[in-house]
Amino acid sequence: MSAVDILICIMYALMILRWTRVFLTNIKSTWNYFKFIDKDTGLIGLLVYTAVFAILIFTCVMGINSVKHHVYHISMGFIIIGFAVLIKTGMLIFDGTLFDSTQMIAYQIVYVYGKITVGTIVLGILISFLLYTKIDKKV
Repeated sequence: MSAVDILICIMYALMILRWTRVFLTNIKSTWNYFKFIDKDTGLIGLLVYTAVFAILIFTCVMGINSVKHHVYHISMGFIIIGFAVLIKTGMLIFDGTLFDSTQMIAYQIVYVYGKITVGTIVLGILISFLLYTKIDKKV
């Protein structure tokens, strides 16, 4: 593995660590937040909350695996950027004054994950750039 490959993997690992920390530190408060709605809606909300986390982690793990096998897909960086922009947009759309249960679930998810989207976008841009340079062996 080249130095750029190691740098890409480190950025993926940083993203995994940040998202895991946010997921684990907020899971109890998120469950408590969802419990106030009703049991079924709370369970669905927790599943969606976990799915958002799992999608990003899965994307990062696939990215690390691709780099390990010297297969460089710039789309991995774009997926991460798009994902972060979507969550940040949701954070701007939803606010705490909404009391419909579906909107409360969406608000809690985008509020928790929305706090780390800027860093995710920056890492996604850096990963995309480095993957682009590796496609044609420019670095």
